[in-house]
Amino acid sequence: MSDASQQPVDSVSLKFLVVSHDLQIIRTIQSTLEELGSETVAYADSSEAAACVWDRAFDGVFLDADMPHPNGFELAGCVRASSVNAKIPVVVFSEVADGETMRKSFRAGATFFLRKFRLQEQVKCLYNATRGATLEERRSHARWSLQAKVECKFGNRRFDSTSVNISEASILLEQSGGLRVGQEFELAFNLPGVPEQLKSRARVVRREPPDRIAAEFVSMSREAKSAIRSYVANAP
Repeated sequence: MSDASQQPVDSVSLKFLVVSHDLQIIRTIQSTLEELGSETVAYADSSEAAACVWDRAFDGVFLDADMPHPNGFELAGCVRASSVNAKIPVVVFSEVADGETMRKSFRAGATFFLRKFRLQEQVKCLYNATRGATLEERRSHARWSLQAKVECKFGNRRFDSTSVNISEASILLEQSGGLRVGQEFELAFNLPGVPEQLKSRARVVRREPPDRIAAEFVSMSREAKSAIRSYVANAP
């Protein structure tokens, strides 16, 4: 989480990973996505692609199921296991479109399954769905500065912290109060222009020096969620 990560999400170009041993397939998907204004990174070597997904973030991936080891199903598993790409849309495509192939794709973590012979047409149809899912994910993690007192309670202990920034999904606090990653606690704070104090249960997901903690909201009222969404959407 960054104090300066304040940017509109709708205008950001999406970046897709395309993996196939068939260069014509790569060119077809690349040209289709680039016509739609997206960036693409392509690999014909599935081993190189497997190494890439662990530390390079993408907005979606297109994987050829019919590759030698690691095949598209195995690559989908790598994507889902990576910390940076675990939640992105995953498209698996294949020459074979029987029930077992599709079930295997979805078990591996695919979001969509495509048949190769209609690839260009289907990529265009799925782009909007993928873009919508990706932008919704980005919106939920869009961060805005928030300096506010945060009252925290952990078991019988209470302490005050100060927020650094906030998104719909989480909050960054200056003082940890001794909380460790994985621990849940209760917090309460005020947003500018919102008279009622917002309350939530949260879970520590990361520590940052010197004593900051990043906490994701675990349970929160609909009204509190709406207030945060409005604050993030309308922050200057």
